Amino acid sequence: MNIGILQSAGIAGDIITTALNHPEHSDIFNTVIYSKENQNDKNVSNDLKFGNIDAIVVAPGSNTEFTFNGSMTVFVSKTLKVATILPDVDNNDVEDTLTTNGLISKIRLAWNIVKRDFLVSMPRIAVITAEKQDKNDPNNIFCTSINALQDESIMVFGPYTTDEYIAENYYQHFDITLALTDDDTQKVLDNTTEERVKLLAALPMVMTLTDYPKDCDFSDDSLEQPALALRQAIYLAMTVKRNRTAYDEAHSNPLPKLYVEKRDDSEKVRFAIPKKKSEAE
Repeated sequence: MNIGILQSAGIAGDIITTALNHPEHSDIFNTVIYSKENQNDKNVSNDLKFGNIDAIVVAPGSNTEFTFNGSMTVFVSKTLKVATILPDVDNNDVEDTLTTNGLISKIRLAWNIVKRDFLVSMPRIAVITAEKQDKNDPNNIFCTSINALQDESIMVFGPYTTDEYIAENYYQHFDITLALTDDDTQKVLDNTTEERVKLLAALPMVMTLTDYPKDCDFSDDSLEQPALALRQAIYLAMTVKRNRTAYDEAHSNPLPKLYVEKRDDSEKVRFAIPKKKSEAE
């Protein structure tokens, strides 16, 4: 598999070199490094379009950030996937920003991401908030949205409080967790010691990033950890690419129905006694 690595000038190049010097590298994937130094940083879109690379990974230490409308950033570790419902929204602005349609849309997006990118046929989704919600309030946005989606057989549960979710280790029972704000997401991430990377999901291409901030100050003596994170981001990109291919192939040409069953379940039809041929005449 061919992986494109986005690199800006500076320490990112040393991290990439350390990561790719791993003995398993040559047998698993090939890399194309995009940077101004290589004078190919403008070729990413065309290489993706023509299949020269299968996925994009942003190297740690790269001064590069991406935002796409309709995308969702999912933090992925060995046992946890968590994303934010209202990224970059201050807690004080939640009431003015959150709507029922918006919440339902985010949950559906997460549902489809887990099905396609991680091949989970019936994902279980948890919704968490900082404050306890009144589940008996008919006007509560969370309860209204969750009940509506459960009626569509989308397995979403909650809302749980963030503290309850962490204390009870609820993440073990769900395929993805949706936190209301970035603060809630960070609180969950702070309570796990697992290495994690980020998937920029719901895009036409596969893109992963390490969880290092763009202004992280790396030293030459501490490159092993970010190099490991880069390799994990590469492995995640490869997994998601394979999963998407398998999912799309499985759903591209479904078998047509051989017949359409028409039934009338009314009592009149169920208890009707068919007439004999002679009586009908």
